Amino acid sequence: MRNLDRLFQELLDRTLGRSGLPVPRHLALVLDGNRRWARNMGFEDSSVGHAFGRRRVEDVISWCEWVRIPVATLFVASRDNLRKRSPQEIQKLYRIVEEFLGRMLEQKVWEVRVIGCEADLPPAIASRFRELCNATLDSGRKHRLYLAIGYDGQTEILDAANALLASSAQGQPELITEESIEQRLYAGTEYQPELVIRTGSELRMSGFMPWQTTRSEIFFSQVNWPDFTITEFNAALRMYRKRFYLQRLGRRFHDAAGF
Repeated sequence: MRNLDRLFQELLDRTLGRSGLPVPRHLALVLDGNRRWARNMGFEDSSVGHAFGRRRVEDVISWCEWVRIPVATLFVASRDNLRKRSPQEIQKLYRIVEEFLGRMLEQKVWEVRVIGCEADLPPAIASRFRELCNATLDSGRKHRLYLAIGYDGQTEILDAANALLASSAQGQPELITEESIEQRLYAGTEYQPELVIRTGSELRMSGFMPWQTTRSEIFFSQVNWPDFTITEFNAALRMYRKRFYLQRLGRRFHDAAGF
């Protein structure tokens, strides 16, 4: 196992980690394909895919640590998912998230926050998630992780607008600007994701962070989330670096031409 770890670190050293090449400050991932993976593998219980998906999450955040990506957001479940999936599957998902939060608390590397419509979560679950997340909020943690659970992008924007209206109604009028809306989004004025990775076979964003991803690079991986590998991760970062340098070259050409 140690030999595998050493080979893994050497691969990251050569391709990503210590090369000085640009990486996104904020990486967002749409974790699609857990249930599809379980069906393809012959599991009757589709929630088995979530359990295997959790292992992949732990891999990916370790890769983020190694290449020094400070912020990550994972789209775990949408509002529609919570409403339309069976209660048994959703309860199992909550348990998996709770176990994951406990592990993040032990590792003392990531500060974790859950974002989304908290009213859609059972009160006991919301309270437990909040308790575990609050326990990760200390100054020694160098990375920040957002788990989008019960999340819907349109609802996030509506919530921000309603918060702005409520502030005005309380005698604190404020112009509606990009900044005033962004301050009231679930993650506030956190870096907008420079790179979004979506796994699975769908080529859409499914309502994920519509406000924050207007300028994001998007990498669509055809593998289901539990099958996401370091090779796919590397391919996404290579695409990001290519776009990064093309944009920089375009700006230099623009400046040199006097536009």
